[in-house]
Amino acid sequence: MRGGSSLRPGPKTSEVYDECTLELTGIEKGSTVLPFRFAKPQQSLPLPDAMTFGADVIKNVVTTVKRVGGAQNGYEFEPGVLDSLKVLGEVLDKKRISEIEWIVPSRPGQKAIKAVFDKRVRDRVLQKVKKPSQRSESVEGVLEMADFKEQEHRCRIHPAIGQPIACSFDVSQEDQVYQSLRKPVRVTGMAKINTNTGRIDELRIEKIDRVEPLLTGGRDFFNERSIEQLAEIQGVKPLKNPKTFAGAWPADQDVDAFLEEIYSSR
Repeated sequence: MRGGSSLRPGPKTSEVYDECTLELTGIEKGSTVLPFRFAKPQQSLPLPDAMTFGADVIKNVVTTVKRVGGAQNGYEFEPGVLDSLKVLGEVLDKKRISEIEWIVPSRPGQKAIKAVFDKRVRDRVLQKVKKPSQRSESVEGVLEMADFKEQEHRCRIHPAIGQPIACSFDVSQEDQVYQSLRKPVRVTGMAKINTNTGRIDELRIEKIDRVEPLLTGGRDFFNERSIEQLAEIQGVKPLKNPKTFAGAWPADQDVDAFLEEIYSSR
């Protein structure tokens, strides 16, 4: 609702915490009814005609569930919402719950909205969630936190830029992984790519090469490199959607006041 993808959006803004947090207020008879209300006190009894951000969010979530379960096609669903609904569907696996009915009560000038989440809707969610793709990738960084358990052999590589990437390796690579711990390496293998974010979720190591410290220590700090060389080293690609930066700064904070405070303290 604020623009951009939210599959991995980072920390929630204070507005989301204040406006959208719900708390359970009871458990009623019959088929289990769980009433919720807004945790923010003034949200519990809004003005008759006021549509708050939180109320708008809840309405959109239930509308999304209704559309996913409907027969209409052509809707584009936000990947983060689909991912959350996929996780929600896990409560149906034990077969103690057959369906969840979402109800947004009516408001002045607006009808109540109802949507049913059941196995059929969950199956449609799974169809719409993009499947991970695989391709060969090479990543440079520091090899960290190896796990040599008999059941699984895992480690992670921390690139100079970006988040650590989970990796797995074969028993035959144990010695090489152990000797490369805390050292800069280039690992090559088959990577599982998240098609929603374009990032590597996991990499199956096929080859490990030791490399000279590359943007990981003081010896490289003063080396002169062009913007193009730095982009190639760090695997930075052109930005396709400027909305990727949306939401990076909390909406309730004044960036100009923040910058002025920094400059005044120098």
